Amino acid sequence: MGIPILAIITAPASLLPVVVGLLRYSKLSLSMKVLLVFCIITSAEIAAEWVLAFHQINNLFLANTGVGIEVLFIASVYVIALDVKNVRIVIVVITALFMCLWVPDRIFLEVPGQINESMAIASRVVISAISIIALHTVARRTTGSLTDEALFWVTTANILLSTGDIFVLGFSNELLANGISYFTAAWDINWSLDIIAYVLFSKGFFCKATTQS
Repeated sequence: MGIPILAIITAPASLLPVVVGLLRYSKLSLSMKVLLVFCIITSAEIAAEWVLAFHQINNLFLANTGVGIEVLFIASVYVIALDVKNVRIVIVVITALFMCLWVPDRIFLEVPGQINESMAIASRVVISAISIIALHTVARRTTGSLTDEALFWVTTANILLSTGDIFVLGFSNELLANGISYFTAAWDINWSLDIIAYVLFSKGFFCKATTQS
């Protein structure tokens, strides 16, 4: 079986927000500059995974490490961008609790060479939760069009990414039990959501975030 076309498209698609972010760098707020750094790291991680896979080297340690990095960066974007102290505190507390679980799990419990599904799913739940909190905050405090807000596109992208990953990782065994076609279709949907999310991140770089402090 060849490499699925959507999997191939996802890799170069991850470069789109990087290119847009760099072109718009001088006009970006601090929170969006942090998001740009995250996009660069994500794109580099994907490239490294492809290179290692090409040389038949196990690359799952990159994905497992990326779990904690992603949560930290996304939480940082929201904390910097939002000007509501209580919301910032909630996001920091949720993120800190996750990191208190992820770090010891990564050191003591993780099986080398295997995907850490439990932490991957937990990270997506955390990102979904803080993204919904951030989106709700933006919606309540925005006086103009919500689609003019950078965080609207960023939170929407993160919710899409997390939803796809939770579904594929959480129900992979059930999908495989029903046949490889179901499993492949689920991954196709997940890759499609990834591509859409990269487009939404790019759109966010064109917006002026009026909710920032």
